[in-house]
Amino acid sequence: MNNKILHLVSFFAIALSFSATLVADPSGYYRWKDSEGNLKLSDRPPEAGIKAEFVETPGSKKSRGSSEPVASSSAEQEAAATKPEQPLKMEIMPPKDPARCKQAKANMQAFEGAARIRITDADGTQRLITEEEKQVQVERAQKAIRENCN
Repeated sequence: MNNKILHLVSFFAIALSFSATLVADPSGYYRWKDSEGNLKLSDRPPEAGIKAEFVETPGSKKSRGSSEPVASSSAEQEAAATKPEQPLKMEIMPPKDPARCKQAKANMQAFEGAARIRITDADGTQRLITEEEKQVQVERAQKAIRENCN
């Protein structure tokens, strides 16, 4: 009798796990552009209101591709906000550019060595940049070095 119950429980456990794979979401990732025009890829949809496309990967069962904004309920947003793990993000990097690398390194040397830097605004007036502007430019140069230098 116990042997029959054990087999019955095992059968239902296997059937339940098999049925869960039939209902599971397809494998793939979401693709969208952020406010700066950078391509973003993630295994989770972006924030509500951002147009995203679901791209299926091999083994997908159905399509969720859409050019419509991905809607998520406030409960989903709260659940996502409380999760400690961050979604995996893939970013397509442009090829290394030696000319940009050289220019970015020259910019870094200029910012590190100069106490004051003068720029010309769009209207033709010259002025000294603020420390905040200098810091932004240093960060841009560092990013360009990371992206374009070996």
